Amino acid sequence: MRQRLTITILGVVAATLLVASLGTLVLVHRAATGTSRQELLGETIAIGEHAPPALFKSARIGFVHFVEHAAGIEAVGLVALGPAGNIVGKLPSGIREGDLPLQTLANGYPASGSKGNLVFAIVPIALSRRQAVGLKLPLAYQDFLVTVRKVKSPGGGEFYFLAVAGGALVIAAFIAAFLSRRITRPLVDAVETTRRIAAGDLEAKVPVVKTDLPELAALATSINTMSASLSRSRSLERQFLLSVSHDLRTPLTSIRGYAEAIGDGAAPDPAAAAAIISMEAKRLDRLVQDLLELARLDARRFSLDMQRTNCAKIVADASEGLRPAVEGAGLEFVVSIAAAQGMPDPRSWVSADPDRLGQVVANLIENAVKFATKRVIVDVTALADGVRVTVEDDGPGIPSVDLPHIFERHYTSHRAPVRAVGSGLGLAIVAELVQAMGAVVQVQSPLTPFGGTRMVLRLNRWKSLTN
Repeated sequence: MRQRLTITILGVVAATLLVASLGTLVLVHRAATGTSRQELLGETIAIGEHAPPALFKSARIGFVHFVEHAAGIEAVGLVALGPAGNIVGKLPSGIREGDLPLQTLANGYPASGSKGNLVFAIVPIALSRRQAVGLKLPLAYQDFLVTVRKVKSPGGGEFYFLAVAGGALVIAAFIAAFLSRRITRPLVDAVETTRRIAAGDLEAKVPVVKTDLPELAALATSINTMSASLSRSRSLERQFLLSVSHDLRTPLTSIRGYAEAIGDGAAPDPAAAAAIISMEAKRLDRLVQDLLELARLDARRFSLDMQRTNCAKIVADASEGLRPAVEGAGLEFVVSIAAAQGMPDPRSWVSADPDRLGQVVANLIENAVKFATKRVIVDVTALADGVRVTVEDDGPGIPSVDLPHIFERHYTSHRAPVRAVGSGLGLAIVAELVQAMGAVVQVQSPLTPFGGTRMVLRLNRWKSLTN
């Protein structure tokens, strides 16, 4: 890659130099041609005005010979222009009749032009009858003096451009090698690191150098961040598996022990043992259901029926359904919901899936019951753009180290629950469902110096009411 990049940069520089050099040479040649035309025209006019009559006796021995060898002009011709626009006489080599501006000459004006690397000038001159006869030119024609000169390019111009181009290519080669190395080194490191990460080495890091380009440094930082996130996710997944294994092993141990006791006839109270087996089986069923729910949420294989929903009524029904369990745990259950009964308050209509909203509220209440010491409070408040649902407990609060990760799946909190309620996966399910419904869930903790936690769910008001 480094070699290809170096060759590409050199190719671009070489092409640029070639185009610039050719363009410069063309412009220089055009400028030299224009200058030569002006100079030759002025010289030709001067020669035609001041040449002595004796020089016009012979086309080669007299005037022509003098001009060609003494005035530094390549070739000279004496021609005559007839009334019909025809040229009589011999034009200098390299110039044809079609190259001459005949209309300008017919009006008696001098002119100049160019053809290839030649420039020519043609000016009217006044020949006597004897001179015209001596030069074999028609007497009734207008006589003209034609001169030709080769355009001289600036001395050493081609060599100068070649030298400059060669020097520029040498400098470009060093710069291209430096840039290609500076660009490709971080990319090669990034490729090697991603291969190691793909092979399972999550500790691999891309070295970040201060002199790296900002974009490449950002790429390296992103890969390192990804590696750290994958490593943390793997660690959390292992903790989660250990936690789930423990949650599965405990009820299974109880079920197996009481089942063996009943089978052996060693259970003092078979009915009580069967009740414990049933309770533990329900606990296992809840855990399995939550695991399946998380799997469906992760694969986006769940449905939402978003509709106008009376948030107050959904929260009230979910709270009342859990009241026996909350109060059975010895906790005071305070539910503060306006318009839960009778005609609903228009401000309580939200855009949500009723069943999923009830599931979210139930999971929040179960989480509060796990850590509450005396009471759990549920409140619904109408806001300007939606509805706020809060579930508050007076437990020990959440450590600051846990707050950013409280809704992450596989995360195990540092705080110990007061009582075992639910599967421990409720908050991860809450986060997924709330995001899918376009709502927001947040945590506030601690609420007082003694602790306390408040889960805040913000739901969007039903769009048709807003409109």
